[in-house]
Amino acid sequence: MHPVLRDNDLVIVRETAPEHLRNGNILVYREEDGQYVVHRLVKSSGGDLLYLRGDGYNLSAEMANKDSIVGKAVGFVRDGRYASLGRIRELYSWSVSLFKEFAKRSIGCTLRITKR
Repeated sequence: MHPVLRDNDLVIVRETAPEHLRNGNILVYREEDGQYVVHRLVKSSGGDLLYLRGDGYNLSAEMANKDSIVGKAVGFVRDGRYASLGRIRELYSWSVSLFKEFAKRSIGCTLRITKR
């Protein structure tokens, strides 16, 4: 979830009712094998399914049932300091990751074209 979250950050999670979740929220959910995953909500199906995606380059969206959501990330602790994950920080970090992905894809396309 870089740039907003990094390895070894302690994520602070608040239980949040599914009807209060919005695109761009950073969520923690539990996979069927019991592992916890931190991803961003990118789309709600209107039913019980949510589409979540990490901020890493070229990751595909994953589906999660609303019942598997542990909660919404509201902050994190890094190097002993707490930082809040308000809406502005959520959207800013999401836009940075989308821009980086777009730039990497554009550069990759350009390199492929120039090599021919």
